[in-house]
This record gives sequence, structure tokens and C-alpha cells, in this order.
Amino acid sequence: MFARLLILLSCMFLLSACSSLNLDLGSLMPSFGNMGSIFTSKPTNTGEYVCEGGKRVTMRNIEGDGVWLVLPERQLRLERKGEARYVAGNTELTITENKLNIEDPPTRYTACAAVQAAAK
Repeated sequence: MFARLLILLSCMFLLSACSSLNLDLGSLMPSFGNMGSIFTSKPTNTGEYVCEGGKRVTMRNIEGDGVWLVLPERQLRLERKGEARYVAGNTELTITENKLNIEDPPTRYTACAAVQAAAK
């Protein structure tokens, strides 16, 4: 029985690496209480943004001169190409006055403002 539980928890932990999967172990197994929160927390170098039209994006600063950008339809790494400009192929991120603007042809994300921690 313990081996099955260990395998189940291992699989759930590995699957939690997927950005679209939020595990709440407390609801699956009440004896774990609120331990599910360890799987849903975001790294401190990650910010969530809401753009015009209500689209949400997530940006994470990564080691070196890059960012990891999570868009509604895909995720990608962009490299720094200027003071506040990051590029990957034809996708470009610019940061001005604490707002993000993303060109991901044919899609545009404009005036993306940071989501305040209290509003989450």
C-alpha cells in the first residue's frame, strides 16, 4: 500500500512540472491537509501580467540574459537584445514603464500590467 502511495505521489510531483497542471493534494487526499500549495506556488522571479483584452501572460527571468514567456497558446525562451528588449525568432518583448508589449505575429499583447499579489 505504501509503495502505491509513493508511486502516486511521485507521478503527481513529476506531472506538476507542467505549467497548466495545478495539483491540490489536500482535495485528493484529505489526510495531507493543505500540502497542495507547495505544488502551485510560483518562483519569486516570475510575474503574471494582464494585457488589453484580458489576455494573461507570465514572464520569468532566467539565468543569463533571457526570460521565459508563457503565452496562452505557447511557451518560449527569449534572449536579451537590448536594455528592455527580448527576442526569439519573430517574437519580440519590450518593457516600457513597467508594462510589457509582446509582438508574436499575428498576435499582439499590449499594455500588459503586472497582477498585484493582493489581487490574486
